[in-house]
Amino acid sequence: MSDFNLEQWTKLHNRIPRGIKFLEHTFTEPASFRLRVSPVSPGVYAILVANRSGDGPEYEVIYFGECDDFPRQVARTHDRYRDWLEEAGGLENLYVAYYATPFLSEAQRRAMKNSLVEHYHPVCNEKAGKHFSFGALLGIGR
Repeated sequence: MSDFNLEQWTKLHNRIPRGIKFLEHTFTEPASFRLRVSPVSPGVYAILVANRSGDGPEYEVIYFGECDDFPRQVARTHDRYRDWLEEAGGLENLYVAYYATPFLSEAQRRAMKNSLVEHYHPVCNEKAGKHFSFGALLGIGR
């Protein structure tokens, strides 16, 4: 049995050479929403659109969420999916990036997501706050 060191694993994990950074967190490189590979770890995700204007950052975040089951929760069944499509102007412009959080609790993931939302004010998170959702009430499609 090997000696697992959380601090060394975290340093190694956070040395991802490519990706997209939000606050101090380096997410995976943005991947097409329709071609994404689903991670197996719980985490925080960013829904992005490609910047079509050519000035500013390459991607713009439109939604932050947290999940423990990425393939089930970050899908076309998500209660904000239609908002994402509308903001992106279609599926071909929709991207997702992911930050694995295998050792964080749901409350810690939610706190991380909330700090990202508070800092970046993604348009689809703002819309979500204006609409009542039974899914959100039940903890589905956050």
